[in-house]
Amino acid sequence: MTSDKLYQQRQSTMSNSTQSGLLSRNSEERCPSVSELPDSRLSFPDPVELHPLQGGLAGSPLRVVVLSDAEPDRNGVGSYYADLVVQLREHVESAVLFHPGNQASPGYRYLSAPLPGDHTQRISVPRPAHLWRAISQFRPTVIIVPTPGPFGLAGLLIARKLDIPLIVGFHTHYEALATLYWQNRFGLVCQRYLNWCNRLLFRHGAAVLANSPDMLRQAMNGGARAASLMGTSVPDDFVSLPAVPLNRCVERVLFAGRLADEKNLPEVVEAARLHPHVQFTIAGEGPLRPMVEKAARELDNVHYLGWVARTELPGLMDAHDVLLLPSRVESFGTVALEGMARGRLVIVTATCGIAEWPQLADALFIVADDETPSRTLQRLSALQPELRQSIATRARQQAVDLNAWNIGSWMQTLRRVQREAAPSLPDELAA
Repeated sequence: MTSDKLYQQRQSTMSNSTQSGLLSRNSEERCPSVSELPDSRLSFPDPVELHPLQGGLAGSPLRVVVLSDAEPDRNGVGSYYADLVVQLREHVESAVLFHPGNQASPGYRYLSAPLPGDHTQRISVPRPAHLWRAISQFRPTVIIVPTPGPFGLAGLLIARKLDIPLIVGFHTHYEALATLYWQNRFGLVCQRYLNWCNRLLFRHGAAVLANSPDMLRQAMNGGARAASLMGTSVPDDFVSLPAVPLNRCVERVLFAGRLADEKNLPEVVEAARLHPHVQFTIAGEGPLRPMVEKAARELDNVHYLGWVARTELPGLMDAHDVLLLPSRVESFGTVALEGMARGRLVIVTATCGIAEWPQLADALFIVADDETPSRTLQRLSALQPELRQSIATRARQQAVDLNAWNIGSWMQTLRRVQREAAPSLPDELAA
């Protein structure tokens, strides 16, 4: 199916919508620490071979619990761990994700309130007795915590109570986001609270994994004892479906993500104003929705879809030539990797963590210091069609490689922290 037909199909089906191999050959080698990163970047070692149901110790299978304050598919962190749990299940005895939005979960939220500065998201307090009962019955050997909210802090307490290792995922520069949303005394309080929570998690984490060199430096500066880099996964649909070739001319640009200040949406609208011959689609939900809706009314080449389910994203990306992510704060940028996996041309700002990965950066279009995203789009459009397609093909392969490495990296870390914690594992958990 051509991109034109795909685009028309997606527009009709979504008009009513309301809308996440770097191990060396030696599996015992750890990921590089921040001090070992050449020029603040990471290079890809070869992946290791993975085997199903590998444990951290002989006869001690891995049972993994993830406690996250982020709901799946609502932001990059939520998507990351929804994907990770699915992939881990092929290699561990069992893996489960607890989060506020899962009403079927015994850990469903007890109290919930809108997130200050962004009422499209909520912060939730788990039901302590239900959460404790569910996790203790699951008998985990490792707990993973990717957020410093109530669910994340509950994960820390439960890990200490069960005397099992805690792995901390560091994905979001919350202190930087606090300066965007809360530029007052309340913002200062939020920054200090988040900094305290992160330091608390770092101090007790058997391992801290960060998703970019910059985030890794922050973790080390925040007191992480054993910090290393992690990759990012993409769902199977993004890599298994055949890629759709690009149009010979750049005709359609997509932004997909939260409509929030850190995403720098005015630059998307400005690019649409300066490129009236290019169609721009914006998919997402957030506090800047009124601004986006206004732009869609004023500009004939801007189309707003609302929130789009993640299962619809591969087809939506296939209907566009370029994915644009001009964020001011972006610890990685999962949607950019997903765009690469679909063989799209991807424009990101240098502040996106994905731009720090050299194996990915050479297939990205990074907004230069003296450029705007609109100017980068112009530069991209001026390339020969064959060159653009070659870059898109390379981007897809690099995303596939990173996806394959990431699960190997996680398995390496899980095995290591369980092995190191073996002397202190309770008998009922080590059995």
